[in-house]
Amino acid sequence: MTKATKLHAVTPYILSQPLTQELGKEVYLKLESFQPSGSFKNRGIGHLARHLLHTAETSIQGFVTSSGGNAGLALTYAGHTLGYPVKVIVPETCVAEMVERLKAQPGTEVQIYGVDWQAADAVARELASTGHWCYIPPFDHPMIWEGHATIIEEIATQPNVTKPGAIITAVGGGGLLGGILQGLKNQGWSDVPVLAVETHGAASFHAATLANKVVTIDKISTIANSLGSRYVAEGVWELSVNHPGKVTSHLVTDIEALNGCKKFLYDQNVLVEPACGAALALVYRHEPRLLEVDGPITVIVCGGKVVSFNLLEKWSQLLEV
Repeated sequence: MTKATKLHAVTPYILSQPLTQELGKEVYLKLESFQPSGSFKNRGIGHLARHLLHTAETSIQGFVTSSGGNAGLALTYAGHTLGYPVKVIVPETCVAEMVERLKAQPGTEVQIYGVDWQAADAVARELASTGHWCYIPPFDHPMIWEGHATIIEEIATQPNVTKPGAIITAVGGGGLLGGILQGLKNQGWSDVPVLAVETHGAASFHAATLANKVVTIDKISTIANSLGSRYVAEGVWELSVNHPGKVTSHLVTDIEALNGCKKFLYDQNVLVEPACGAALALVYRHEPRLLEVDGPITVIVCGGKVVSFNLLEKWSQLLEV
């Protein structure tokens, strides 16, 4: 395995005619759903895994992470590509379909522990501290943000690219947001505003904006399980408050996030999970902030594998949509 071996894919960046017509101004899509594991997580998780592998002072037995699913899938891809086994600790709230997906990955062991991601993460860290397993956090590490920053690098190096007037992204623990902000800084695009979107039941970034500091919310209560961190990474919060183009917090309901998934499936023939549907919901509800900015809108279609047709129907029944 060479250092140059890619652990993520270069994904399409396209003008969406349906969403452009919907919003009344140009909307571009960065299709991270086309990553090998189905989400943007391939970028940062793979980047950190390779870095730790090459800088480890002793040999490692494998990699371990805690995850609601997507980080685990990304790490199994990186681990398999690099030739190492992976352990994924998931909380009890992880949907059964995702647990089965993880178990089906080569060289992967899955353990279910705790009522939320924080509890699962404690087990992952303990495993790493008592053996030769290399711990990979799902979002809270500068090397992860550096890996995710390649999203913006790819946009900036597109032929005849127009600088975005604004970028929309979902935010959970903050890894993707951190990568976007780092990427904008790298490209000299720090004046581009970023709209960070959460559901009401996973609003850790919004809570930080209200308190003007990182806080831990009491619980996660949303179908958008991938947003299930009760706090946003401290380093990402610092990046956001120092971003010249401003980062604004936006909340959507679970119903809006689910409808974002359904409408996007109809418009683009791409199935994404509710965390991604939350970001898309700003376009579908014609968020006033989007109509105020100059230039095209870019939506980071973060993708995600915590979704299926059966789950869409289940969530619809749960929310009585």
